[in-house]
Amino acid sequence: MFGALGALAAPAGAQSVDATIDRAVAAWAKVKTVRGNFEQTVSNQLTGGTANAKGKFVQEKPNRLAIRFSDPSSDAIVADGKVVWVYLPSSTPAR
Repeated sequence: MFGALGALAAPAGAQSVDATIDRAVAAWAKVKTVRGNFEQTVSNQLTGGTANAKGKFVQEKPNRLAIRFSDPSSDAIVADGKVVWVYLPSSTPAR
């Protein structure tokens, strides 16, 4: 009885989780560059504060990455596979 119910519950032609992951890995292996927009919220449980940011990122496989923030403006993180540059003027308190 339970076997019959299990067979009815599975969609026809359903793939296994492993097969789905294998297809995703194979598709990702063909990708050379990725571009996108992001929005993030970082919460600090010690202070109870939060920080919001947004911007654009570009990744070029295997090791190049550029993150350019539009809010806070001028912040950037860039990596070329050997060096990571972090420029975050927004993290310095105003004087």
